Amino acid sequence: MNEKEFKSRNLALFDFDNTISYHDHFTRFLFYQTSKFRIFLGAFFLSPIYLIFRLRLIKPTIMRRFAVFVAFCGVSEEELRKRGLQYSRMKLESDLRPEAIRRIQMHKAQGDKVVVVSASLRLYLEDWCLREGLDLLCSDLAFQNERATGLYQGNDCSGQEKSRRVSKSYNLEDFSSIYGYGDSDDDLPMLALADKVIYRWREKAI
Repeated sequence: MNEKEFKSRNLALFDFDNTISYHDHFTRFLFYQTSKFRIFLGAFFLSPIYLIFRLRLIKPTIMRRFAVFVAFCGVSEEELRKRGLQYSRMKLESDLRPEAIRRIQMHKAQGDKVVVVSASLRLYLEDWCLREGLDLLCSDLAFQNERATGLYQGNDCSGQEKSRRVSKSYNLEDFSSIYGYGDSDDDLPMLALADKVIYRWREKAI
């Protein structure tokens, strides 16, 4: 591929939860993976924090960090990866928006670079993205001695972190146009990189 052909490609940036999918799979995977005992403990300890979150006094990224610690701390890495693969094959496929799949296929047919940029977890997103031939920038769990620490490896991939990761991973000048697809305030920094924005599946002026 010569330089002219390369620069004729577009970059398409897709949020996953509630954009490609109908639902929030970060939360769904927590309940899918987590034991009933941990769910009970989480409900007991996280209820005050969740109330503060619902009142919009703390950001979603802070709420997710608490949830990740309660759900995953000490859990076997092998078990989490196994459950993530199962979840990808059993749950994601049935929850994909047809309009999102059509757009992804359109971009791929044009030879565009398509990237999923999500606060959701690599445990279940990576398998689906590999099967679809898509790049992935997302949140990763940290592991030590083959067990989850209950912390992220790096930052939660939301808000400004989405924009930072995209800019770090790709030279935006290499693409003739940038498309951004999202549904929430957490996507706005990423969408600010785009020439063409589709927000909640409606084209939005920038």
